[in-house]
Amino acid sequence: MNIKDTMEAAKPIIGGAIGGAVVVLAVAFAGGFVVTTSTMNETVREARVMTLAEVCVGRANEYWLAEGNTAEGLSGWRNEDRAELAEQFLPAGIDADLHEDITDTCGRMLRT
Repeated sequence: MNIKDTMEAAKPIIGGAIGGAVVVLAVAFAGGFVVTTSTMNETVREARVMTLAEVCVGRANEYWLAEGNTAEGLSGWRNEDRAELAEQFLPAGIDADLHEDITDTCGRMLRT
């Protein structure tokens, strides 16, 4: 058997290996088994926004209730008023690129 015959015999095996590798990669990315850096960065960013927004909501609710108001009264506020309240109780030292997202999320959370 010479090299040409060996290559002809190996073509189906090589093709199957390449096709299998492509299928495995496609399934891994589609199923979320492989995470890209940008996906991980976005997940971390969302977690930071949610955590800091929860701190904002806790502080705003504490203030709201200490003023003698009821929790139900806050849900009747206009969006602009809730946004101002959220802005007032943002945690100190947050990144500038997170500021607007945290304010928006805090305002939405105050609505419920």
